[in-house]
Amino acid sequence: MRSRRKQANYIPAGSCGVLVTAAARARGRGEELFVTPLPRAAAEPGNRAARTGSVVWIDIDGEPQGSELGRMAALRPHLTVHSGGGLHCCSALRPGQR
Repeated sequence: MRSRRKQANYIPAGSCGVLVTAAARARGRGEELFVTPLPRAAAEPGNRAARTGSVVWIDIDGEPQGSELGRMAALRPHLTVHSGGGLHCCSALRPGQR
């Protein structure tokens, strides 16, 4: 990621296309891209700016195959990240949802 202090480097929540483009560019440069399933109160690094919320985080080690892929797709996560050693799937819960 370029500077974490530069406001322009923060992508607004819900901007999927912008996030995909930023991820492709970072990968092409050999850089990391940090994301969170929760919106931020301010464009600044660290946990302090993250708003509170409820998130389901699923960490899948290895490469899912066959029926595992179908079950994962049925979850319809808001964010799926290939971590290098598997997948991280995140879904933000609506207030009152369990």
